[in-house]
Amino acid sequence: MAATGPYIIYKSSQFCAAVRCNVGFDHPLRKRIREVEFPFPKGADTLPLRLNLESLTTAVSEICQQMRERREKYLLQRQSIRQRRKGFCEDFHPDETEGNLSYENQLVNRDIRLLGAGGFLWDKERVTDYELFRCKKENSRKRKSDKINSDKEEWEHFINQHQLEVWRRPIDTTGLYEYKVFGTFFDINATSFYRTQVDNEYRLCWDQFVLKLDVVDSDPVTGTEVLHWVTKFPYPLRNRDYVFVRRGKIDHNSRTMVLLSRATHHPLCPENNEHVRVPSYHSSMVIVPHKTFDEDGFDFVLSYFDDPKTNFPSYCMNILTSTNLPTFIETLHNAAAGLNQHQEKVLQAG
Repeated sequence: MAATGPYIIYKSSQFCAAVRCNVGFDHPLRKRIREVEFPFPKGADTLPLRLNLESLTTAVSEICQQMRERREKYLLQRQSIRQRRKGFCEDFHPDETEGNLSYENQLVNRDIRLLGAGGFLWDKERVTDYELFRCKKENSRKRKSDKINSDKEEWEHFINQHQLEVWRRPIDTTGLYEYKVFGTFFDINATSFYRTQVDNEYRLCWDQFVLKLDVVDSDPVTGTEVLHWVTKFPYPLRNRDYVFVRRGKIDHNSRTMVLLSRATHHPLCPENNEHVRVPSYHSSMVIVPHKTFDEDGFDFVLSYFDDPKTNFPSYCMNILTSTNLPTFIETLHNAAAGLNQHQEKVLQAG
């Protein structure tokens, strides 16, 4: 294609074309043409005098990418509006640094992650608003007896301690159980309790069983994260590792915090012989403050299940769970109580 003057590439949903840049300002295409920017080496919005196929292809590819980015930005804005209308807005992401990035930088990070992830299907794997809503609805009852009695399933009372009750039900004939924990604290606030669980660096400090806890991927649309978690197991058992998606939300209208995790598969975290992969895992927690998120006092409901791939007899697993679960809740409480002190130390060290 030869030309006597520079050209501008025009892209619409129907066609791509090279249009002479000397069209008048009253031309119907002029407004649409000026929306597209491409840094040609010989001047903005211009092509070489002789418009060859390579130049045209490069320009059209760049313009198509701009259109895709505009479309994605529009979808993000529309989803944000829908969330505000529902009153289920997110106060902060588990990884706050990602939320502070510009949209352009988020797109770059997304493209890099996609290259490494080999096409991880976020549309299928992300934690949706509906999942969080259902989790909140199923675990929003304050008293354990109300919730357990309403379920016509075989829940049994497993642990009964001061301000802590644990119920369980069998999953199958293998001796595995799903656990539901009802707890109340009066001396710490809901915000500290929530942040203690989503702060990965702090988790390495207060949880002695965590060997590794890394974010390997994240969804720019919902803030869902993919985490790789390696946890200690007693000798002679090999350590276990988990790959799971996690998303947290705060609903200011109903004064509720929700944190949901479930197992997934990710190309950046293949199984290896060093650890035993836990294939089945899900955890959900709903936190309801007595007054406000930052005032002391709240109730929480934790639902939990995993298959650690052990061959322990059922009575041994019962002893371990009855000991380890209350200990973990107490450790989590102490970590939440010391969160502010930890953050002050980090600021002073930085």
